[in-house]
Amino acid sequence: LFIGHEWLQFHNPSVDWTTSTITMDHCPHICKLMQEHDSEDDEGGSDSLDLLEIQEGEHLFAMDSDGYIREGSTHLRGHVTSSDETDSKKKKDQTFAERVPAVYHDFHDLFDKDNFDKLP
Repeated sequence: LFIGHEWLQFHNPSVDWTTSTITMDHCPHICKLMQEHDSEDDEGGSDSLDLLEIQEGEHLFAMDSDGYIREGSTHLRGHVTSSDETDSKKKKDQTFAERVPAVYHDFHDLFDKDNFDKLP
């Protein structure tokens, strides 16, 4: 999950790194999507939480992030054989012209490690 700095600064959540939880306890009042009603206002006579009215064009997205992460996770196990190591060494010994198709040879500077490590 990627959260931008501006969003974090605006909502100011409490982060507990040991339990991996985020609590929205400092969120500005305008962010409250739910409001609590007094039991005497409810016809059912019990406390309830209602969503605030969402206006046309606004969207509310909710997702189970833990489930999403579990579904997208992949566990890999493997090992390297001596033939894999030999093949890898052969590829390292190849020149640029041997590794890269001829149609891309004019772009050698794009593949050059020195240029790759420099910022524009």
